Amino acid sequence: EDDAELKYLIGSEAFEKMKIKKDASLVRLLRYDPGQCIPLHTDSYNGFKNKYGDGDVKRFFVAVSPWDWGHFLQIHDNMIHHWAPGYTVEIPNEIFHLSGNCGITPKYTLTITGFVA
Repeated sequence: EDDAELKYLIGSEAFEKMKIKKDASLVRLLRYDPGQCIPLHTDSYNGFKNKYGDGDVKRFFVAVSPWDWGHFLQIHDNMIHHWAPGYTVEIPNEIFHLSGNCGITPKYTLTITGFVA
């Protein structure tokens, strides 16, 4: 419901580097248990738009936990794996992507969505 603590932990400098407005952003901490995935999709930004309205939006994936066997992110035809905590990648608008955990340990990530600064 409230992502203020997550925004505080991320820090203003990170929002500046991502070129999104900290005060007009939504941060979600996601836990993928073994066997969980989000199937191939494009983002609608519905949760974000319901809170902040329409505008030019960016979304980022941030690895919280270190990569482990079975953890993956795919953006278009690029399979991403072997990340370290803090690894960040922009998920371009209208590009198909998916994320999941076919391993044995939980996978923690952040999604950061915000208006372009």
